[in-house]
Amino acid sequence: MTIVLPHIEQMPGYAEGVQPLPEAGAIRLNLNESPHPPSPQVLKALREITEEQLRRYPDSRCEELRAELAAQYGVKVEQTFCSNGSSELISLLMKVFVGPEGKVAIPDPSFPLYHSVAAGYQATCIKVATRDDFSIDGEALRKSGAQAVVLVNPNAPTGLLLSQAEVIHLVEGMDGLVVVDEAYMDFADSDESVISLIDRYPNLLVLRTFSKSYGLCGVRVGYGFGHERLIAALEKGKDVYNVDAIARFAS
Repeated sequence: MTIVLPHIEQMPGYAEGVQPLPEAGAIRLNLNESPHPPSPQVLKALREITEEQLRRYPDSRCEELRAELAAQYGVKVEQTFCSNGSSELISLLMKVFVGPEGKVAIPDPSFPLYHSVAAGYQATCIKVATRDDFSIDGEALRKSGAQAVVLVNPNAPTGLLLSQAEVIHLVEGMDGLVVVDEAYMDFADSDESVISLIDRYPNLLVLRTFSKSYGLCGVRVGYGFGHERLIAALEKGKDVYNVDAIARFAS
């Protein structure tokens, strides 16, 4: 009798790599963890958590944090989504917008988690080679035949930034979804962010995270911005109470 689904049995899974023990004092460059501690306000907020917050279920829609993020980035609450790290958003991308036998295109090299998550949802991940200088070939992505395209911008591991004008050219040339993963945008020219364009392009979804520039890998909070229809679909596909009370309080 087969218990594990065949495609799960056969897939290699996400290779995190060898992780040194905390006492080794090593800098884990492969994880891009911040060498700096989070804001003192985060530690203050954690100390103020009450027992009531621990024994009650949190707001399933994360309304308070969504409102704060919407105000910070100048978008509507209805255009904002909070998740259990941006990794949950990556899973929801495959679950909600791509699906079994669907196709998603991503530059190569780029963040490998997209490949293993696509395999878990029986979707095909099309690797589109970068140019010889590792710059992203937007035209090749557009012509890949995929129903969704993912850009990690700035790209990981190359660190190269695709300009806002280049992203716009790709979005305007795609009938399907364009996902721009801006996990590292705080380390680049923030004027190149495309969050401000979500009203103009209903097929644009932008991902962000508290893990990198905020130094909060441990709390696992990601967030995204897009057209209300995209956000509503993500809400339908997510797990209930996907962001726990402590994580949202720290964020």
